[in-house]
Amino acid sequence: MGDYVKNFKFCPLELNPDSLNHSCFSADYCAFDHCAHNYIAIDKEPMTWFQARAYCREFYTDLASMDHAQDMNRVLDKMNKNNLQSIWIGLYADKFTWRWSLSHDGYYGNLKDEFRNWTPDEPSSHTGIPQCVGIQDTGEWLALDCGQLHYFLCYDGKAI
Repeated sequence: MGDYVKNFKFCPLELNPDSLNHSCFSADYCAFDHCAHNYIAIDKEPMTWFQARAYCREFYTDLASMDHAQDMNRVLDKMNKNNLQSIWIGLYADKFTWRWSLSHDGYYGNLKDEFRNWTPDEPSSHTGIPQCVGIQDTGEWLALDCGQLHYFLCYDGKAI
């Protein structure tokens, strides 16, 4: 599968303790490029994308979002450990663009929300049916009908 990020994050080293960026050490949101996010696999009952998002928001923070390849490795690791072949993540089509369900600016840090790993020929064009993103166990992303039933990953709001 690739190199996995395990239980660490990078914070800038400051010579002056008064100028430390304490948000880097916070567990609320990841504020830097190479922070690892904590994902929870929900594999008890498949749900539509909208049901999965509501579930994650009620019990965690939101559906899983990724902002770099290390996050993708963690997602694939969770899928592999839970024998999941496809899952919902928090990416969806919003009229003219793809957006993450979790829209908190502090989550994405300097990389914004541009990380993508589409299957060749994806994303498909809008067909009038709401489109949401599923990940295959190969790591490739597909634009799918949001009404399909899939297991999913939640993000718990913490960087590890």
